Amino acid sequence: MKEFAFDKEKAIALAEQLGLTVKLNSNTPGIYCNGKEVNVKEIFPELKKLEEDTCLILSEDEAVKHQSEWEYPVLIRIADKDGDLPPLDNQNQYKGILELYFYDLRITEKEWKDRELEQYPIFTDLQAYQLFSFVRQHKGADSFVIHCGAGVSRSPAIAIGVAKYLGDADLVKRIMDNNRYSPNKHVINVISEML
Repeated sequence: MKEFAFDKEKAIALAEQLGLTVKLNSNTPGIYCNGKEVNVKEIFPELKKLEEDTCLILSEDEAVKHQSEWEYPVLIRIADKDGDLPPLDNQNQYKGILELYFYDLRITEKEWKDRELEQYPIFTDLQAYQLFSFVRQHKGADSFVIHCGAGVSRSPAIAIGVAKYLGDADLVKRIMDNNRYSPNKHVINVISEML
C-alpha cells in the first residue's frame, strides 16, 4: 500500500481555511460545505492515493473513464472475446496495456472440455504466461489498473495473480477477504499452478 505523511490537524486547519465546517465525534462526522458533505479525497488527493493498492480493480465502465494519478500506471483489460472492449477516454496515460480474452466460467478445464464449451474460452496457461511477462516487463509500475465487465470476478482473480507474482501476500489477502469480490477460482488455480 502507498504511504504518505498525513497530519489530521493540518488537514482540519486547511479545510477550515477553505471555509469548510469540520465535524468530528458526532453522529455524522466529516467535512461539510454549505451543509453538504465534501468528498475529502477531492480536497486531499493523497487520501485517494492511499486507498489505491498496487492493483486497482475496476468495472469496465469505471476503467473507460479512469484518470490515474500515478506516474507509471499500466492497464490489464479483460473481456469475453476480441472486439468486446470499448475505447478508453485516457488511453495515453498507460505505459502498457495487456488485453486478455476469456469468459467468466467457474469450472475446471476438464469440466469445460467434457461439456464441450470450447466456443467459450477460459483462462489458459498461455494467458498466465502473458500476464507474468507483462508484470515482469512493468515491474516498476506504481499502479496496475485491472478491469473486466463488472470488476467482481475475473479482474480480482487477475489482481491476485499480479500480487502473488510481485510477492505481496498482504494484498492477496485483502482482495480475498473483500466481500465486494468473488475471484474466479479457475483463474486463481491456473495462476497458482504456474507460480
